[in-house]
Amino acid sequence: MSKSPLRPKELAAQVRAILWFKLKQYQIFEEYKRLSELSLTDPLTGAYKRRTLNTFLKSRLPESQGHGIPFSCVMFDIDNFKDVNDTHGHHVGDILRKDISGLFRNL
Repeated sequence: MSKSPLRPKELAAQVRAILWFKLKQYQIFEEYKRLSELSLTDPLTGAYKRRTLNTFLKSRLPESQGHGIPFSCVMFDIDNFKDVNDTHGHHVGDILRKDISGLFRNL
């Protein structure tokens, strides 16, 4: 049994369906990447969340030590940060967090 060739309208419909499917596949993948990034990082600062950092350190620190490669990690706490939020508002606190995080990122 052989299939008969597609008519132009049928071919066009199949091409449109395949292109639509590929577009949706791409959109889903991009959304997955975006949500994955949000689950790993703080949306305001872009810094890794503590859980992400802990997972990273558990795997990379022994690897670094095993190969004699120096390894650094910086963690910091902003003293009296609650006072900044309470006195000047969360908007100012967010700016402060973002700016300080940016300073460390650019070291």
